[in-house]
Amino acid sequence: MKLRMLVAGAALATAGLAGAGTTASAGCGITLELHNRGSAAITVDWYDSDVRTGGIGWWKRLGSGTTYVAAGDTVRQNFTADLGCGLERLYRLDVNQGNSSWFVHHGYTLDVSPHIDLD
Repeated sequence: MKLRMLVAGAALATAGLAGAGTTASAGCGITLELHNRGSAAITVDWYDSDVRTGGIGWWKRLGSGTTYVAAGDTVRQNFTADLGCGLERLYRLDVNQGNSSWFVHHGYTLDVSPHIDLD
């Protein structure tokens, strides 16, 4: 009888851990608030923009396409990041203006709606 209860308890604990792992890997909705403080329009190239979680693992591409941000404007862009919320993330955004381009780094932050100045 005690052995059955021990096995049943272990099975429930394992199921609980499996459920916790599923929740953590479900992803996290992120909204990047992009602010162009400059006097000329810029674009963010998502194909060359990445996110990294907590200094571990590889850089992961945020998306594809571009987002136009007019001079002095703020634009919000939504993504779903791998892994769960509550993790520190570092963002590396590819910003372009005319023939110039540069990377803007932001993080490490737990904020899922970070404000990022692009200039």
